[in-house]
Amino acid sequence: MDNTFDTAVVVTPAAQALLGKDVIFLGSNYFDNNWDDGLVVNSYGNISLSNVGAYSNGQNSSNGSGARLDNCDWGTDHCDSPFVKKITLTGINIFNNNYTDGLVVNASGDVSIAKLTTGNNGNNGVWVYSEAGNVLIACGSMTNNGNYGWGIELDGATKVLTLKGVFAYGNGTNTYYDLPGTTTPVETLTCP
Repeated sequence: MDNTFDTAVVVTPAAQALLGKDVIFLGSNYFDNNWDDGLVVNSYGNISLSNVGAYSNGQNSSNGSGARLDNCDWGTDHCDSPFVKKITLTGINIFNNNYTDGLVVNASGDVSIAKLTTGNNGNNGVWVYSEAGNVLIACGSMTNNGNYGWGIELDGATKVLTLKGVFAYGNGTNTYYDLPGTTTPVETLTCP
């Protein structure tokens, strides 16, 4: 979806968001060449997307990520959401050539991202924050992003961070972790 306005799609139905209703995008979903962000989803419910492509967003040349997914309702230093919900991306997900970040995820619960490609974004390829859940990224390629290939922050008690067949190359800095206590990334070289 090309859009010369602020953002291609903003999903923030206030009454449903407060009830923790889920947001689901099926099929193939493309968000390209938008003035600001490609896709913004704010909900207190689960967020489930499939086959997302977000390219060349941030045409205003000052801001613009491929996608920003938030069921956390980020406050000053923590989630304000009263619910613990998942964010899931299935299928093939590509976030390239965006002015700032490729993909930004702020989750109140678990995060699962499959077949993720980010490249040539001005800032981070993918940035994931989870307040009360585990994170799994399977089959990922994060290359030539201006800052981090991936940045992952987990909050609270010990969590599980699993990276399967994920690599970062040619980024400003390839990886960043902010993990609680004894959390150690579990990394395997092959895609499932």
